Amino acid sequence: MGVGFISCSFKSLVSVLSDPKGGEIVLLFPGGALECFYNQNQPQRFRCVVKQRKGFVKAAFVSGAALVPVLTFGENDLLAVRGSFWKHISFITKKFPTLASGLFYGRGVFQDNFGWVPRDIPLMTVVGTPIKVSKTEYPTSEQIDDLHEKFQEELVKLFDKYKYQYFDSPQDKCLELE
Repeated sequence: MGVGFISCSFKSLVSVLSDPKGGEIVLLFPGGALECFYNQNQPQRFRCVVKQRKGFVKAAFVSGAALVPVLTFGENDLLAVRGSFWKHISFITKKFPTLASGLFYGRGVFQDNFGWVPRDIPLMTVVGTPIKVSKTEYPTSEQIDDLHEKFQEELVKLFDKYKYQYFDSPQDKCLELE
């Protein structure tokens, strides 16, 4: 809390985004730990867990805040899971986000072979065009679904636009939405 973190609850999001003083940006990772496990050691696949996550869209409507699609290229290679036993454990624990730590490796502080520090790999974060949202205190499920669909389309467009800059063989790469 001391560094500006807030709860990702609907109430917290709307409170920060509706502040009349403005100037606040909320960065939310809808995929969370599940998305992290899906993408480990799978350099050809990129999965965004967003299809069943619609609370952030409703919060955008209630607060009138724009939705901005953002992707970071290179995240799949920061950490890895070694061996099939650990991969199996990782996919079991994805259902329990509180257990989703400690089953990966990266590099050490003083060496690059093994440790808990993410690997020294360049990351590139790309930001899409903001999707303007009109403030609606009680959005309908149809409004939420339409905006959610538009957000997903913008994520795919963003990935397709930038994959040619950040991958050696971009034709093999695709973004899967779950």
